[in-house]
Amino acid sequence: MSRTVLALVVILAACIFVLDLNTPLGYAIPVLYVLPLLLLAVWTPPSLLWPLFGLAIVCTVLVLVALVLSPPGDIDLAHGNRFLTLCVLWGSVLIALIRKGAEQDTAYNSSQGIEHHAKISHPR
Repeated sequence: MSRTVLALVVILAACIFVLDLNTPLGYAIPVLYVLPLLLLAVWTPPSLLWPLFGLAIVCTVLVLVALVLSPPGDIDLAHGNRFLTLCVLWGSVLIALIRKGAEQDTAYNSSQGIEHHAKISHPR
């Protein structure tokens, strides 16, 4: 993983955290944490999984910290938004893991000379 990608992801997550801290509770700012997570999922090799989990854990902590430190607002809406944010965040991790697994399978099959052709049945 390149340092540029890592730096971009860290800066983006930090900017989202600062924005979240300065926005009253109730706004759905934390859902933006999905962006650095998806960038990391796309720009890391299929065999490299720890950055995804590490970033997802850090973003989860930032979502919860900002819930406590953000200016007052609609607390019920804030709880709902943050719950949905965590669901979307970890759902994105799951989708990224499935994608990375498929990439590894494709790479392995290519290295073994195995080709996959879909069977198409034609009506007669």
